[in-house]
Amino acid sequence: RWRPFAIMAIGWLLIRLGQGGQGGVCMRRGYQCIREGEASIYFPEGERHNVFYNPAQCFNRDISIAAARAFYSLRVNRTLSHRKRRNNTAKPTLRILDALSASGLRALRYSLELGSDIIHHVTANDIDPNASRAISENLRRNRIPESRVSISNTDVRHLLNGGEGQRFDVIDLDPYGSAIEFLDSAVQAIEEDGMIMVTCTDSSVLCGRYPETCMGRYASVGLTAPYMHEMALRILLNSISKACGRYRKVSVPLLSLSVDFYVRVFVRIHTSRLAVKRMAAATGLVLQCVRCPYFKVVPMVRGESKYTAGRIEASVCEICGGMQFKMGGPIYTGPLHHREFVQEVLKIASNDTLSQSLATRKRIMGVLSVVLSELNQTVM
Repeated sequence: RWRPFAIMAIGWLLIRLGQGGQGGVCMRRGYQCIREGEASIYFPEGERHNVFYNPAQCFNRDISIAAARAFYSLRVNRTLSHRKRRNNTAKPTLRILDALSASGLRALRYSLELGSDIIHHVTANDIDPNASRAISENLRRNRIPESRVSISNTDVRHLLNGGEGQRFDVIDLDPYGSAIEFLDSAVQAIEEDGMIMVTCTDSSVLCGRYPETCMGRYASVGLTAPYMHEMALRILLNSISKACGRYRKVSVPLLSLSVDFYVRVFVRIHTSRLAVKRMAAATGLVLQCVRCPYFKVVPMVRGESKYTAGRIEASVCEICGGMQFKMGGPIYTGPLHHREFVQEVLKIASNDTLSQSLATRKRIMGVLSVVLSELNQTVM
């Protein structure tokens, strides 16, 4: 129970000491100023805890900035290759939604660090009126006009598929806890070939400590095993895949990370009836021997063009000969990462000019280097 709070306290201490690049704390005319990247957020003295700010998530925000830039770069290359045939070389820009914005820091950083060449508009949404007032104050102090960043004070599900019916190229879901309740709305509101970034901080649920809660939230069961963090990612990706399938869409994982106390995935969404059918074959159950580390993944659907239900044969453990297995899943069994996307994010993090505002750039480079080395590995 105390681990997330300890991590937050350590992260806060690091920022106070100014370690890792741009982070820092200062006092200005009765306000506490916290600087991260190129953005500064302000809190009246003694009121910082009225709006949630988590310094331990600096890595999350940094890699999201790099991922948004990488996604734009790859998307522009694909789009221009199609438009050249019609003599239209105008570069598209991104409409980004920071769905649960709190202090507005993430939205501010998207606007300031990606710039007008990449960003068309950023929407900072939070249902808390205190958060909306804080975002407004931070926009003013960072001199960002409302034409670039707008504020929304509503339930994000209403914003995405309610009366307003807005659509976005990039949707960032970073709640406190699970993002599962927002996935259906996000899938409906994302533009074709858009990207959804999802964080879930309920790692203990996804990693098998509370199987009944995991089944209720994700319609899946996690297992406490050496591979539990990867399984947590695959449970979340399976939930995203199911949300997409309802609308004849498919999710393509670009980057999937288990970091500290949370999981973070970046997925591209596009429409394809055929790909939705193929996703059935990328869903499986996990059988874990109760006596030793042996496990195997059993596909729930088999086939390539014609599909049949998967089968679980009478199983005997290949290591200890045991015949009792714990069952977990269903999980997504396809690739966790997209090579071209990972290489592009790593390229951005390695560029001194593009990554100068990323306080955790060295950590990003290290994590992505490991990801590249694991791209050819099989499931778990």
